[in-house]
Amino acid sequence: MLKEILILSGIMFLPFIEIRLAIPAGILTGLLNLPFGISLKGFGFPPLFVFFLASVMGFLLAFILFNSLHFIDKPLKKSKFGKKYLKLLAHAQNKIKPYVDKYGLFGLAFYISLPIPGSGIYMGSLGGYVIGMEKKKFYMAALMGSTFAALIVTTLVVLGKMAF
Repeated sequence: MLKEILILSGIMFLPFIEIRLAIPAGILTGLLNLPFGISLKGFGFPPLFVFFLASVMGFLLAFILFNSLHFIDKPLKKSKFGKKYLKLLAHAQNKIKPYVDKYGLFGLAFYISLPIPGSGIYMGSLGGYVIGMEKKKFYMAALMGSTFAALIVTTLVVLGKMAF
C-alpha cells in the first residue's frame, strides 16, 4: 500500500497533471486509458483519503516551488532557457495578477483551485513569486487553492462513479 501511495503522490507532482489525474487514479479501480496510449491501473483508495492526500501534496508542492524559485530564479534567467523562462514568468503574471489585484490572496487561491490546464499549483507558484506575494499570504492561498481543487475533483469523480 505504501508503494501505491508514493506512486500516487508522484503523479500529483507532475506538471499540468497534478490532481486532475491523480485523484481519479487514486479513487477509481480498473484500467484508466490516458492519451498517447498510456494506461494506468486505478488504486481504489477511499475518496476521503485521496482528498486529504491531494490537499497535503498540493500544498507541499506549492511550498517547494515557491521557496525554490528564490534560489533558481537568477540562474534560470541567465541560462540558455532564459528567454523561455522569462516568457513563462510573464504569462504567469498576466494570468494571476488580475485575480490578485481584485481579490487578494483569495484570487490566487481561486486561480490555483481551477481544475483546468494552465492553472494550478505550478502556475500559481510562479505567479505568486513573480508578483512578489508575501510568503504567509502565498501559503494561505496555496493551502486554500489546493484544498478546494481537491474537493472539486474528488466530488466530480465520486459523482461520476456513482452515475456509472
